[in-house]
Amino acid sequence: MNHPLIPKIVELALPIAEDLSLEVVGAVFQTNKQPPVLRVDIRNLENETGLDDCERMSRTLEKTLDESDLIPGSYV
Repeated sequence: MNHPLIPKIVELALPIAEDLSLEVVGAVFQTNKQPPVLRVDIRNLENETGLDDCERMSRTLEKTLDESDLIPGSYV
């Protein structure tokens, strides 16, 4: 079962991914972990998906999520 915040998280992630020439292929928010774990799966549209792609997406999405205050408390 998807966490109820997933659609909103994906909505925020889609334009970021597009700007980075990436595609969001899935997302999971595991609130049963301490701290909760958010995973957004991406794919590079032009090359093989690499660590650099993951880092760019993670850092940019993190800023957007923090600004939106969508997720209360800390998460990884």
